[in-house]
Amino acid sequence: MEKVVVVGIDISKDDIHACLKESVGDAGSKLKGTHKFPNSHLGFTELLYWVSRRSREASSVCYVMEATGSYYENLAYFLYENHLKVSVVLANKIKYYAKSQNLKTKTDKVDASLIADFGLSQKPALWQPLSGDYRQLRDLCRERISLQQARSRAKCQLDAMHHSHDKLAGILRIKDQQIALYEKLLLEIEQEIQDKVSSDAELSRKVSQIRAVKGLGLLTILTVLCETNGFLLFG
Repeated sequence: MEKVVVVGIDISKDDIHACLKESVGDAGSKLKGTHKFPNSHLGFTELLYWVSRRSREASSVCYVMEATGSYYENLAYFLYENHLKVSVVLANKIKYYAKSQNLKTKTDKVDASLIADFGLSQKPALWQPLSGDYRQLRDLCRERISLQQARSRAKCQLDAMHHSHDKLAGILRIKDQQIALYEKLLLEIEQEIQDKVSSDAELSRKVSQIRAVKGLGLLTILTVLCETNGFLLFG
């Protein structure tokens, strides 16, 4: 019988919680170890050594992690560049899997164990890095959202100032200038996004197909495409 090992990884800004489990046929899985590592290049190297000592007889080893912001990226690229199997799963898939297992306890260690079980039972598709264009578009879309949020905060602050007693004209002017700057930057970033789409024939084709669905705008479509690696994370 083949011995399949999955390393479930719960990752944060500073730490990696790893849980290594081995399939044991129809009986389920066997826990082989848990450990915490720093989320750094040194921690990645320590993780590989720790896994190698516990999976010497395994026919297959796969590392499974959630797509949590950008914290997972360095480890995912490190594993991929070392020719190791890695799966990156959308967080909502893990969330629904936890519900199906009636799991209510939530700690880093428990989450790593849950992700390992998910990897063994669901066999998620292997991860592929974002292309250079997708990565640039993703960063542009994220920055656009950040600018929109900053503009909204500034507008709320300005509105509150207009309703305050004895307001200072100088502060109102500064807030108006902030909003104008955000508007200018948003126009620039949206133009850059559109230029990148226009220069990529395959991406333009995908966007045109999706825009056939009413109610979906260009920037919404691009955000979803880039955050899911062209829908590969739904696989």
